[in-house]
This record gives sequence, structure tokens and C-alpha cells, in this order.
Amino acid sequence: MTKLISNRAIPIGRSIFIPRSNLKKEQLHVEANGEVDIRERDEFFIVRNLECCRSVIVSVSVKEEK
Repeated sequence: MTKLISNRAIPIGRSIFIPRSNLKKEQLHVEANGEVDIRERDEFFIVRNLECCRSVIVSVSVKEEK
């Protein structure tokens, strides 16, 4: 089971910022209809659109531990 954090479009060359909230990169589950890059920073994760010609739809959720 997963908990949805964000579900939105990312325009060409743009990013969205996801607050860390004590999360690790391994706990994130990212689905996108294009190529994205995920970077980890102290306070947030950066999900960046790497497509050259279009926006992408991205869903970010947290994997729930059993």
C-alpha cells in the first residue's frame, strides 16, 4: 500500500519539490509518463522533468512499511 504525496504535471525543464519529512529516497515510488530525475537534498527531494519537448505527469507516493 502507498500514500500519495503529489500528482501533477511538470512543464519542460521544470522541477517539483517534495518535503523530506524524515523520508529516504528508497521509500519514494515515482511514476511518470516520461523521463524524470530524482535528487535528494537536506530538506526536500527534487523531481525534474528531463524531457526535451513536452510536459510529464508525475505521481509521487510513499511506500508503506508492513
